[in-house]
Amino acid sequence: MTLWAATGLVLALNAGSSTWASRARNTDSPGYHALAASFSHGMWFLSQLLMLGNIVDVARRAAWTEAAVLGLFYTFSCVAGSVAAHVVEMRFKRG
Repeated sequence: MTLWAATGLVLALNAGSSTWASRARNTDSPGYHALAASFSHGMWFLSQLLMLGNIVDVARRAAWTEAAVLGLFYTFSCVAGSVAAHVVEMRFKRG
């Protein structure tokens, strides 16, 4: 798997798990919310490890076209993950 593919997957999982945690807050299960929140925070940390170096690199080099591509990639990956998690949660609604 390429670094771009791995980063896209982690970003999608980060956004998706954030959506999952947000929806889990509306259930009557603290354990379910804890599971979703733990996954969400873990994915956030991993996404920061993968993205921060890229962000610093493009800023140092003033590579603004590359920064725009990175921003679009980030946005697309996060939207895809969030919408996918929403669809899955709607199918398997809890609480």
